[in-house]
Amino acid sequence: FINKKEKKFILQNITNSLKYRIKNQPININTCGSLFKNTKNNKAYEIINKLNLNDLCINGVKLSSKHSNFLHLENTCNSIDVINFIKFIQKKAKNDLDIDLETEIVLY
Repeated sequence: FINKKEKKFILQNITNSLKYRIKNQPININTCGSLFKNTKNNKAYEIINKLNLNDLCINGVKLSSKHSNFLHLENTCNSIDVINFIKFIQKKAKNDLDIDLETEIVLY
């Protein structure tokens, strides 16, 4: 069992985490979660921002306007569209910035 002080601390941490997520990550849209892992020297969203892909939409897949390391998935896209979009970003990051982006999600 936990005491009242520990319970209050845990609940405050949960509340803070939820507030952060609502402020900084897309909610109420279809996503597949955080897309790429941060590299040793850069945050993934910063790398993606450097690629200037914010307005790109391919077959219903686009970057979230709230956080570029999340995809916004429209109802018209399928898993192949998502995989192709991810591979396009990875290829562009490699070609333009010589950075290998590793996915957070597992692709089969």
